[in-house]
Amino acid sequence: RQQVALGRALMIKPTVLMLDEPTAGVDVELRKNLWKNVKELNNGGVTIILTTHYLFEYSLSNNHFCKSRS
Repeated sequence: RQQVALGRALMIKPTVLMLDEPTAGVDVELRKNLWKNVKELNNGGVTIILTTHYLFEYSLSNNHFCKSRS
């Protein structure tokens, strides 16, 4: 389901992509693939706005905007 939603969002070649918990409920392989794709998009100039509850995933990004502990 997450892959389909991401695919649909990418069809219009966005300059900004908002992802709400994109790795929730996906297996480890899909999670790794998703992060690889997100990094490629960001390196290609797409601004990524992303929420996650996984602090490890949060720490993978070097472009932090906001972190909440609530």
